This record gives sequence, C-alpha cells and structure tokens, in this order.
Amino acid sequence: MKKLVCLFLLLFLVACSNDETVESSTDQTEIINELEKTIEEQTKTLESKEQRIVELESMVAEETDDSKEVAENNETNGEVSTLALGETFSNEEIEVTIQKLEYVSGGVQAYFEVHNKSEEPLEKPGSLKFKLEESELEEEFNKLGYSMNFDDAGYLYEGEKRSGSYMYMYDRDITISEVSYHKSESGYTTDLIAKWNVK
Repeated sequence: MKKLVCLFLLLFLVACSNDETVESSTDQTEIINELEKTIEEQTKTLESKEQRIVELESMVAEETDDSKEVAENNETNGEVSTLALGETFSNEEIEVTIQKLEYVSGGVQAYFEVHNKSEEPLEKPGSLKFKLEESELEEEFNKLGYSMNFDDAGYLYEGEKRSGSYMYMYDRDITISEVSYHKSESGYTTDLIAKWNVK
C-alpha cells in the first residue's frame, strides 16, 4: 500500500512538473512571437522611412537640377540684367546696387546696397558670386566665407534698405571681371537677380 501511495505521489509530481514545463514553454513561445511581431513592425517602419528619405533626396536633386536649368536658361535667354558697377538693378521685388569692389591687403571688400520691395522678408542682404580672370581660382574664391559689415543685422522687411560690405579674405592675387547678386534663403544661395561687369 505504501508503495502504491508513493507511486501515485511520484506520478502526481511528474505530471505537475510536466504541466509547469508546458506552461513555461507556452509562455516563452508567446514572448518570442510578440518579439518577432515587434521586430517585423519596426523593420516595416524603417523600410518606410528609408523609402521616404530616398524620395526626398530624389526631389531635392530634381529641384537642384531645375534651379540650375532655370538659371542657365535665364542667362542664355538674356533675361538676367547685366550692369556696370554703381548702376542699380530694380524690379517689383528688389533693388540692388553693387557700388564698388576694393582690393585690400589680404582680400576683397565688396560694397553694395539692397532695398527690399517685397512682402517677403529677406533673411540677409544676399549672396555675391564672382567671375575671375584667373578662372582656376574661381571655385575656391567663391567657396570662401566672408564677414558682413552692415549697420543693421537681421531680416530686411518690406520697404527696408541695407547698405554695407562683405569682406572676403584671400591671399592670392586675383582680378574680378564680374559680380552676380543672388538671394539667400536658409543659408543657401538661390535666385540669380543680376550681374555687374567690373572694368
């Protein structure tokens, strides 16, 4: 009888142990399934974001190409005004005068004035690009930073004028043959407005 009772107890313990193992195994399987589901969702989200990044990069590249094409077309169609230093370009949105260029020790000082006639504020007086007689130095010179020497800082709102200069530090001897004025937005050079021949 004692043997029978011991046997039943032993069988009961084994059965209980197996139930716990099954439950534990079932819990682990559920956890693994949940983790796999989460990983799959995150992978889909990442793939979606990567696809969006590719689309945005493509849009930026197209816009850049379009901007270059518009600028080139404007130049070839003669739509960009070419003036002499001291003359003023004016349209319904902006008025710009490149007054003079001054070669100073260690660089070039470019003096100009901007009058914003548009409702859209200008973030800064604008950007200047230069054509050099030493064409091999042109790219480097145009990538230089400059110091702004203007009386007022900040945006130019409708009706406001700003005059001053940009100082470009450069140790090589150069001769500037042309200056072009561009609008600036968010730190980037945008629309070509006009050009000035330098004699």
